[in-house]
Amino acid sequence: SEFDDHDGVKAILWMGYPGQAAGTAMARMLFGLDSPSGRLPHTFYRSRYLDAVDMKQMNLRADMRTGYPGRTYRFVHPHWVLYPFGYGLSYTTWKYERLGCGVEAPSAAEDADARAQAEATSAGDFKPCRFSLKVSAVGEHRAEGKPSTSVLIFLAPPSHAVEGAPRKKLAKFDRVTGDTSELTFHFGAHDFMLANHAGTHELQHGTWTAEVGVPSELQAIVEVGARGCVVKPARSAPSH
Repeated sequence: SEFDDHDGVKAILWMGYPGQAAGTAMARMLFGLDSPSGRLPHTFYRSRYLDAVDMKQMNLRADMRTGYPGRTYRFVHPHWVLYPFGYGLSYTTWKYERLGCGVEAPSAAEDADARAQAEATSAGDFKPCRFSLKVSAVGEHRAEGKPSTSVLIFLAPPSHAVEGAPRKKLAKFDRVTGDTSELTFHFGAHDFMLANHAGTHELQHGTWTAEVGVPSELQAIVEVGARGCVVKPARSAPSH
């Protein structure tokens, strides 16, 4: 937290377990030969989180009665979070635009995969939906080589979902390279399943929210019913 609040610190390079090529990779990024495109694989919490969490308590869900804040990006309130799961900076500015949404006829392979997943979750009649995006590098390229970024799609359940539902969950992800790319993500019944207290996964009907990126760059409304899902027009956020 102290580095995040320091006016002289504009970015932090975190490499985790980078392997034997770490030195080369770090040098290429620092000298602008490559642009950072990774995303944090876990959450970095604010210092006060350590005072609120019992290290012997491993429950993921927060407990309002005891003040236990919970664990992981799926359950912890954002005010505890310094750098969230999926966050990452880049030398390139990216713009996200919706290309299409709703219910469309999938290819034969996509349809077979969707049916297999639906049958595995006892939702054989569920009709999947798709969400298409255009991802563009805008403005000046501040690194050599082709720009690249990771695209993360999160799903936030409706407010009346099963008790203990996560705030959101990572549903889809992909990587794009180049100035402009088009992506299509498919949502099936399994994407809208949440576990109840008995540990059984249930399809959660209602209005879900699809969020692109951390922080959210683009949003879409996904209406989920017993027979399928429909993606409605997205609300765009400023480029980041």
